[in-house]
Amino acid sequence: MSLSIYQRIIADAFDSKNWKYSCKNLSEEKSMFSINFTSDVYGKTSCKVTIFDDGVCDIEAVLPIVCPKEQHMELCYYLASYNCLKRYATLRLDINDGEINNGYSYVFNNATTPKDFLNRFLNVKDVDDSVLKDLISLCKKNIPDKSSAVITESQTTSGGKNGKHKLVL
Repeated sequence: MSLSIYQRIIADAFDSKNWKYSCKNLSEEKSMFSINFTSDVYGKTSCKVTIFDDGVCDIEAVLPIVCPKEQHMELCYYLASYNCLKRYATLRLDINDGEINNGYSYVFNNATTPKDFLNRFLNVKDVDDSVLKDLISLCKKNIPDKSSAVITESQTTSGGKNGKHKLVL
């Protein structure tokens, strides 16, 4: 199989879901697909798929969570415990910028179809809500969820200024 066939398999998978994506040839040996997803609850997840001419496919989803350095140790313990139970896709912490990503790498073969690729891609892109909530809690990231409420000055003891509302996260 060739790089152009691998690209077609990935494009067909994304097209089957009517997703908007971009594809860039990084060299004669590899191409990168980029696709972003937005959640009303968590924000933007950026995904990249790098496919090489030898069939190696790297899938990465950068989650909408940044962990401060002071929380790295506790987060690493959680990630190690979580990843031990996983057969595919691993959560990783980029210690340089605190980004958390989910990654998976495998090799395309003659039997790889767009459906096969899409199943693997979704395993990387879709992290369970309970895991995301754990990560947010560990990183002390304040991301509003659907249960956020607006509290007016009359409902708080500290009160707001000039009739402004306080958002409880």
